[in-house]
Amino acid sequence: MSLGRPSQCVFCLFKRSARAPSRRAIHSTAAVRASKSNGGAKDKGNGDDGTDSVKWENYYSSEQVAAIRAAEKVIPKGKFSNGVGPWRSDPWAPDYVDNYTEIDPVIDKPRRAPLENLDDDMRPRTREELQDAIMEAAEKHKKALKLGEYAEMADGEDDVTEEAITKFIQDVRLTVGKEEAEFSNLTAMAPSVPSPSEARSQPCGEKRGQGKAEAQQELNDGAAASRGRRGADSSQEEASPALLRLMQMTGYNREQLAKLRVKSIITHRVANQTRLGKIRRPYILSIAGNGNGMIGIGEGKAEEMPEAKLQSQYRAIRNMQPILRYEKRTIFGDLKGKVGATELELYARPPGFGLRCQQYIWEICRCAGIHDLAARVTRARNPMNTVKATVQALLSQKDPEDIARARGKKMVDVRRVYYAGQV
Repeated sequence: MSLGRPSQCVFCLFKRSARAPSRRAIHSTAAVRASKSNGGAKDKGNGDDGTDSVKWENYYSSEQVAAIRAAEKVIPKGKFSNGVGPWRSDPWAPDYVDNYTEIDPVIDKPRRAPLENLDDDMRPRTREELQDAIMEAAEKHKKALKLGEYAEMADGEDDVTEEAITKFIQDVRLTVGKEEAEFSNLTAMAPSVPSPSEARSQPCGEKRGQGKAEAQQELNDGAAASRGRRGADSSQEEASPALLRLMQMTGYNREQLAKLRVKSIITHRVANQTRLGKIRRPYILSIAGNGNGMIGIGEGKAEEMPEAKLQSQYRAIRNMQPILRYEKRTIFGDLKGKVGATELELYARPPGFGLRCQQYIWEICRCAGIHDLAARVTRARNPMNTVKATVQALLSQKDPEDIARARGKKMVDVRRVYYAGQV
């Protein structure tokens, strides 16, 4: 082997050209130099022009002013003027300095009632005491309310102002004890943040050139008119014979029926073959539930679609039955249901699993108040049979208490869970 070759390779190392680094930019946009502060905070500095001390004396005591002066000596002169402190220089920075002497109705929460308002001996008035309080308030405001000898001075029903009625109501106290304890009671609850409507300085209906009293009166008139229309509509609306029959059979009133979750999930048309031909009618299948363990299904057929829908919904409400729920969220174990050629299986799931099933089973679970469940439908998937098989499976659950009673044991012995699972 020649000795010249290794030496030649060594000398080649010094002649090798370095590889040029890649100049490909990481981002598509060009690099921009960081912008400097726009100087928006310079005019908010703590420069002493002699007017601050006059303002401070109006709000603070002499000891507090002396403390502020001592703090100014400790803080560097240009700390706030250079934008290093809490002052913001962006366009969205507030253009004012808050001295925290007043409560902002939007940003700040209302103050709590003082401890002096607490009254341990406060109690509700009795019926006799309340009647006496009403008579005293009426005697006090009989001139404004046009009562007694002032009744002849009233020109009409609208002669009594709303302000007089408000003062009369405020003077009638419902409790015995401190007045502050009733109207400004001390509570441990956090004060609620006022709504934007309460924080506005002007009423919503106030227009340009219109006073607050006129605007408020306009709002009150509109609200009274809307209440009158709602009352007239509700009084004119009468219950149908079908609704009255449903309320008599179920024992529910109108408010309870309105709170039920009722939904029509299957709709199609059916035909009846007669000697005169096919007679077609709409068919609707509805489900109903209260969201707390009650479920029912109903079918309806009629000449018109609204009649069939109403018929199916009323039948679903009438057929509601209670079902078992584990922890008010899922079922007890795995269930099976079969109607016709449709077979399905329902599985209990842990909290937070949700409803992972097809749409018809999902609607039934929502009406029944089941929140964690998985389902699997095998063989035929006919919608009508799927709904009926699901309700059949939910109603076929066995109560664990009955199983424990049949075995002659207690529920904790059947589950073998003692002391919240610690043993």
